[in-house]
Amino acid sequence: MDLDEKAYLELDKLQLENRKLVAETRKLIAEEQKLRREGMFYPLLVGAALITAVVSLINLLSKP
Repeated sequence: MDLDEKAYLELDKLQLENRKLVAETRKLIAEEQKLRREGMFYPLLVGAALITAVVSLINLLSKP
């Protein structure tokens, strides 16, 4: 193998690693956005569940 071929293979290897890192970065960004969305709706869901539980308890206690 001559020097140019080694340099070409090294460059190809670095480009492949770069593509892998870009893909992993995009995956992590998508996961972060998903977690932010879930975190935004979590208090709403907990509040709705709490209200439902209180209303159910009131209905159960108010029936003769």
